[in-house]
Amino acid sequence: MILRPPSSVPEIVADQACRLAGAPVWHPVSNLLYWTDAHSACLYSYDPGAARSVLSPTAEKVLQVAACDDGSLLLFTADGALKALRGTSILTLVERLPLGPGAQIDAAAADRQGRLYCAVRSKGRKGSLYLVHSDGAIEPVPGGAGRVCGLSFDSDGGLLYCCDAVTREISCLAHDSATGALSSRAVVHRVPESLGAPRGIAADAKGFVWVAVWGGSCIIRLAPTGKEERRVYFTARLLSGVTFGGPDLRDLYVVASGGEDRKANGPGAGALYRLRAGVKGASTALVPGRLLP
Repeated sequence: MILRPPSSVPEIVADQACRLAGAPVWHPVSNLLYWTDAHSACLYSYDPGAARSVLSPTAEKVLQVAACDDGSLLLFTADGALKALRGTSILTLVERLPLGPGAQIDAAAADRQGRLYCAVRSKGRKGSLYLVHSDGAIEPVPGGAGRVCGLSFDSDGGLLYCCDAVTREISCLAHDSATGALSSRAVVHRVPESLGAPRGIAADAKGFVWVAVWGGSCIIRLAPTGKEERRVYFTARLLSGVTFGGPDLRDLYVVASGGEDRKANGPGAGALYRLRAGVKGASTALVPGRLLP
């Protein structure tokens, strides 16, 4: 491993003391960074231009989000519904997604064609991947999945990276852009048990991926071969999500959990961090606004 420093040190830009932060998503239309606290099911946004964060104007209990090309935001809620936030209005798209009883969406990622892939976990069942097509149709992806808590496409959309919190594996699947099919799963890296478990992933424009490590107080950058190339440490132990953002996609945003116990989890537990990583992120893929009524 080469301990190369980023071009800046991690700084806390918002401090909501989240207990279980996740789902950081940069919206290139609104120029806002969104993330959630799954414990309270709250949705937050950060405006880097105004340097302020707010609790978004919705009473929905939000677990995951995805950005739409018309500036709206898809919301996967705790009651199993798919909704949309357009300005301050909430639109219900699907009352209950056909994902099975007790299903919870742990991660989501859009491809360049506007399809949305979701990692779903149900009690007593193996995790699954589901595909939401640009016309709103929903179908399971063959092959299943483990405890996937992070999804990210690479820079050209040919690979979908997954991180599994139980096996601690980072794997990739070949992605067919014409059909949306996934195949040829391959494990590229396994986070050492002594370091922690992967809980979020984001690809950069050079084919590397950045992984938030739960329990390790760090994010790691992996080469396409799976070799760890870089490690950056934070003042929080439970890092739980990572994404690129900013107008030039060169800001790396990282969310931390454990804000209810900073003595155990570090002084930055529950905060939103930002750093300049010295590399541009993969372009943000958007879900088409035509999904919305």
